[in-house]
Amino acid sequence: MTVNIAHILPWRSIGGTEHGTLRLADAVAGHYNSTIFYLKGASPVRGMFAHARFDTVAYEPIIPSYRHLKKFLQDSYALSQEFKRREIDIVHCSDILAGYHAAVAGRMANLPVVCHVRSRYEEVSLREANFLRAVNRFIFVSQDTWRRFGFRVPPRSGRVVYDGIDLWAHAGDLGVARQAKQAVLAEFGLPECTKIVGMVARLAPEKDYETLAKAAARIVAAHPHVRFLIVGDNSLEAVHREHYQKVRQTLAENGVAPFFVFTGFREDVPRIVSAMDVFVLSTHVEGFPLVILEALAQGKPVVATAVDGIPEIVHDEVTGLLFSHRDDVRLAAQVTSLFKIEGRAAALGQAGREWVRANFTVERFATNMMNVYEGVVHSKGGRLRSELQPLRQIELARI
Repeated sequence: MTVNIAHILPWRSIGGTEHGTLRLADAVAGHYNSTIFYLKGASPVRGMFAHARFDTVAYEPIIPSYRHLKKFLQDSYALSQEFKRREIDIVHCSDILAGYHAAVAGRMANLPVVCHVRSRYEEVSLREANFLRAVNRFIFVSQDTWRRFGFRVPPRSGRVVYDGIDLWAHAGDLGVARQAKQAVLAEFGLPECTKIVGMVARLAPEKDYETLAKAAARIVAAHPHVRFLIVGDNSLEAVHREHYQKVRQTLAENGVAPFFVFTGFREDVPRIVSAMDVFVLSTHVEGFPLVILEALAQGKPVVATAVDGIPEIVHDEVTGLLFSHRDDVRLAAQVTSLFKIEGRAAALGQAGREWVRANFTVERFATNMMNVYEGVVHSKGGRLRSELQPLRQIELARI
């Protein structure tokens, strides 16, 4: 029997959640059918999955609210009927917001509900927790994400599933990397002697560009041929446009604006990463950054902030280099060491690539996710119905 999964996407733009869901749907294809439920009006999200040949369904935004509980329940019921009409077997909420949107609808349809937790959520209010009680199984992208989660999840209801990547798509090749670097240098008008320190991250407040700017001042003082290549949206979303202006101001204040190049949103990220000499990720929070896996798979030396799930990927001085949150001095020292110490960058890059090959393949990711799905499918039936009834009683009593 074919098992149908409804992936619930709660955002109007394309980001890590959408890419993660696409990887997941691709990884389990052939074993499970995936239908993408996207917010009505989110045409970029629909286009991304339609291009990949997945069925897509628009749904109205569902706002979890006790003040407007009747509307919430009506909207949830309408979504539950759509699940039934499409013969959905599992509802997979792509992140916590999706859980607030659709977990109750899934349970109204008497379906198991799985919810990904992709980032740090240390504070979950009692009101929010009540809606999350509709989730049957939580999937955490890292041990740290589970440990910090502000809603208690017992071992039987949670599991850490590390993401994985297609190694063939990100295989490092020196010849290809040299060609890519020449092309990238030419595209952005940079001299051949340039050393590229790259970061793949949208221009958002949670990305710590201030620390990167301060570290850049120290790095270019020692290595004036370094340029910082920033790959990520800085114009498509209003919040990104606004933060981009703040970042430009910070760069100017630190005297490094001429050393930064912003590419904006790109669809050829692997090619640009292959052109980098050093990959950096400076951030305030980060559940499990796939961009680090992609850089490691290409044999790039990685320097990243030691927050959240990052130390579960980057083992300091072994598979990459770490620095403490907001420590621009250490960030600068780690990057400059890769230019100063002969063979250090290559050795770290090779170790990182082998680490990804052994632990973070798409095949392992697919197997682990299918084990989760098998577990919730086999638990369907009386137990889920017995859990659903008290949930309905609590909700209806508040109308």
